[in-house]
Amino acid sequence: MKRTRLMAFSLVVLLCLTTLSPIYAWAASVSTKYNLTISGEYLKGIPEKITPTDLITSIEEETTVTFANGTKAYVCTGCTVNIEQKSYLAVVMGDVDGSGIVDTTDYLRIKYYCLNTITLDSAYFVAADVDGSASIDSTDYLRIKAHFLGNFDLYEDSYVTEDTSDDVLSEESSAESTEESSEEVSEENSEYTGTIHFTESAVNVSGVGASASGTTATVTVAGDYKVTGTCGDGHIIVKAGTEDNVKLHFSGVNLSSKENGPVFFESAKNGHIILADGTTNTLTDASTYTNASKAAIFAECDLKIKGEGTLNVTGNFKHAVASDDEIFFEGGNVNVLNAVNDGFHSNDGIYISAGTATVKAAGSDAFESELVFDITGGTLNASVTGEGVKAATAFTMSGGTVNVTAADNGIKSSDSAEISGGNVNITCTGNGIKATNTLNVNGGTITVNAGLDCFDASGDSLLGTAGTLTVNNGTITVTSPTGEGFQGTYLYVKGGTIKVTNADNAFKGDSAVYVSGGVSILNCTGNGIKSNLYVGISGGEITITSSLGDGVKASDGVTVGQGDVDVTGGKLTITAKYDGIQADGNLVINNGYDGSSSGNEASGAEVSSNVASKSNGGSYVISTGGVSADALYCDPTWSADSSGYGSGAINDGSWVGYTSGDWVEVTRSNGGVTVDFKLASVSNVQNIVINMGLRQGSSNRGLPDSVTVYTSSNGTDFSSVFGSVSGSAFGLYQDYGYSAVISGNATNVKYVRIHMSASATSNYILRIGEIEIYNGAIPSGTNVVVPSGYNITISTNGGSSNKVSSTDTESYKGIKGNSITVKNCNMYINASDDAIHSNGSFTMTGGKVVAGSGDDGVHAEETLTISGGELEITKSNEGIEGLNIYVNGTAFVKVTASDDGFNAAGGADSSGGWFPGASSSGSYSLNFSGECFVYVNASGDGLDSNGNLNISGGKIFCEGPTNGGNSSMDHNGALSITGGLLLSLGSSGMANECLSNSASSTQCAFAVTATGNAGTTLAIKNSSGTVLCVFKTTKQFGHIVFSSSGLSTGNNYQILTGGTGVGENTCGYYPSNQYTGGSQLASVTQSSTITNSGSGMGGGPGGNRPTRPW
Repeated sequence: MKRTRLMAFSLVVLLCLTTLSPIYAWAASVSTKYNLTISGEYLKGIPEKITPTDLITSIEEETTVTFANGTKAYVCTGCTVNIEQKSYLAVVMGDVDGSGIVDTTDYLRIKYYCLNTITLDSAYFVAADVDGSASIDSTDYLRIKAHFLGNFDLYEDSYVTEDTSDDVLSEESSAESTEESSEEVSEENSEYTGTIHFTESAVNVSGVGASASGTTATVTVAGDYKVTGTCGDGHIIVKAGTEDNVKLHFSGVNLSSKENGPVFFESAKNGHIILADGTTNTLTDASTYTNASKAAIFAECDLKIKGEGTLNVTGNFKHAVASDDEIFFEGGNVNVLNAVNDGFHSNDGIYISAGTATVKAAGSDAFESELVFDITGGTLNASVTGEGVKAATAFTMSGGTVNVTAADNGIKSSDSAEISGGNVNITCTGNGIKATNTLNVNGGTITVNAGLDCFDASGDSLLGTAGTLTVNNGTITVTSPTGEGFQGTYLYVKGGTIKVTNADNAFKGDSAVYVSGGVSILNCTGNGIKSNLYVGISGGEITITSSLGDGVKASDGVTVGQGDVDVTGGKLTITAKYDGIQADGNLVINNGYDGSSSGNEASGAEVSSNVASKSNGGSYVISTGGVSADALYCDPTWSADSSGYGSGAINDGSWVGYTSGDWVEVTRSNGGVTVDFKLASVSNVQNIVINMGLRQGSSNRGLPDSVTVYTSSNGTDFSSVFGSVSGSAFGLYQDYGYSAVISGNATNVKYVRIHMSASATSNYILRIGEIEIYNGAIPSGTNVVVPSGYNITISTNGGSSNKVSSTDTESYKGIKGNSITVKNCNMYINASDDAIHSNGSFTMTGGKVVAGSGDDGVHAEETLTISGGELEITKSNEGIEGLNIYVNGTAFVKVTASDDGFNAAGGADSSGGWFPGASSSGSYSLNFSGECFVYVNASGDGLDSNGNLNISGGKIFCEGPTNGGNSSMDHNGALSITGGLLLSLGSSGMANECLSNSASSTQCAFAVTATGNAGTTLAIKNSSGTVLCVFKTTKQFGHIVFSSSGLSTGNNYQILTGGTGVGENTCGYYPSNQYTGGSQLASVTQSSTITNSGSGMGGGPGGNRPTRPW
């Protein structure tokens, strides 16, 4: 048996050691220093970081340690320890990778084992099974992880600091146990008030308070009555005072009734049935009744069952055990062999604290309470055609065990249910655990195999009430081949360990799903996480494997605030057949850390709007949807409007920078608050999205009764009401106050005043939410947000090696949405279709994205902007594709493509139709500026624009095609080079396109026909010997395009090969610009700003080719 002792800051698990066989009786003293034991072929109990010398010197017998490959610093799992010429495999508890050290690799290997990614056998399996359960699961994962973090010790059964609260609980529990024990001893050994003994023909009574008539015994006085004997038609009727406690001590009684039930507490304060230790008792009622009784054991008062004996009950009329008041099950072993209706039934409540109650067959429910049902201990077993455990108002469980096999629901409450401890095992064809209004899981070990939903709190559709399902803690394993794993109107997952082995949707919230903690391993045929309105993930570790559905999905999205997905923390791994994260709103990715991925596609965030999402604190960055807005400021003077509101001040001085998510107190008692905002450099504002709210007092949040938005062009006149107000605080913005969409038209608006009022008279606090400014209409739909501290791994439909075909009708994209913003989240995507796909715009300002795609790496139907972070496309058809592409700032971009590396307006949506106007030049452009770094390895055109190609900054390196049908640079419009460093290598077949139509260029560039092999390191020098660029190729080339600020007209330049670059290179580029050795490959005289020193086979503009390689 394991024992635990709670102490602060550390969790220690008792290491279960295998009992030694007699042949190794000396094993307990194998080591003088370590607690080593021998179990079969294994030597256990070896701590981590023990050197071979330490182990050998601690064993008195002759000992050697050998390793499979050479030597290691520490004794490790899987090495061989030879003791007295017998060999054993070493087991270092928690050392799953055989390093001798317990670290992150070990608990990650357990995670991969649970995901069926790797196998563990022999000593490694034993080392991973740290809880001694003979299986490897999330418990082992968490314990090894906690050991690595220093929270508990795998090898000691002690905690660092005692928690006196647990000691108090232990003392209270001990006191209760002692009190109950003494009470039972007193009851069993006390002198009985009377005795009742049945025979087949009569009942014999003795003592005070009991009388007999035929085979019926009647008790009218409080006291203890011993009941024995056998009778085929016997009855006990209790007719005592309403303050009397009547205790029937069953000491080997067998009663059947030909009419009515054998035991009827007609009147008393409490009716007790005490089962004598070592006795078996049997009660069977008739199939017809003539009195008011309803069961084989029936009480009009509270019924209490306790003791150490056994009672078998059969209910042929209705229930087996029933009370019109409450039932307290405090001990004994009660078996309901059959009941026409319920096994146990109470009108007012059932309370289980000890003993075992088993319902083997019942026509309806096993255990039913028409009010509350509370379990603190004991065991309930049920196998019924109805529901296992049923409560009309509340079900609570803090201990004990519930085992249910049911043809209906396992556990059901028509109002609320809460499980905070104990063990629950349910197999049913209905819902596993269902509560209409609230369902909370705070602890315990729960296993559910359900035909419908495993956990369900979906509200009452007839009453129009919402249900809330919250998981705070516990170890939960659920399976539902056709139903949901966890479903509620609102679903909160805050902690615990959850494993969904098979379900339609693993987590489903009709209105919202919030995940903020715990470890969730979700395997499903449908969606991993699904909501019709909102999904928020702020913590925890989530692994989703979906064979036929989406990873995370928020589907509805016709109003701002619906269909959103917010991810603000935790870790998310998705393997999906279809969409990984899908929502009808934007995708904003912000703040993450590295991870890894491969496999299928998950269409990440499917959105139908370009509404930006809230910042998670800190300085707010406006997402303007095309409006030039330099900053947003809050006016500290709170200028009063015509109603006199807004006299509270939040800051002295001039305008202060706006910070999202802050609460700012405004001392107003009339419920009115006015806020002035200044919008810098804004013109032609058509729509404003406002998410703000009032909070009453210091903690309670309320909603304003009304919101009015006024506009001004000079900061003084707010007389113009800006459009209409719509929206509500429903769903996503319930925690933030009022969510409104203000639609209207104005010109050159620079100031916005927001007036909110509420009817209550109390001080109010204004929460500054988010304000979005749009130049144009706001499309229907909402946001998908994936910010702060998050690792996202997405794998869909077999990954990039399983290229999507033109006949596929499903979506296999890595991330998909109408507007996608990546701010600072590290993502790893391996997708069968586009890795990232936006039906609107794509913006990346930070983070790291590594993506492999069977089609496009990143695709945007509108503007595509990369101004920061790292983007690496490891495999794609077309690498980066959009109508207008901007790469600027400090962005790092690396692209590998089988067709075009960059394609402005030239691609197709999911291997489907062309962009409108893709075959001719239009308002499309490919733009590079700032300090960006770009590397392209493409089999088609390296840089392809169906409009203009503009280079004003950055470092751009392109290794283009080796065939003659494409060129390293292809533009259908003008080429403008005004800055930056450009080196573009490719074939000479269409080389004339590279520098064509370049009259607007102001920085010198040249093109030359020159050949080189893969692996060649080339350098470009001026006539004075200054090296302008050094680059090592990965493929052969026949044409070179080069531009640099170091070029000038009238000068000669050498191209050298055969030498060596000095220092480290990035994607082939040597930033040191140092080169040794080499010989001249070609020379160029810069005769004009744009110089062509070679020619190649002609061809049409890149966008005009009639066919594409796919």
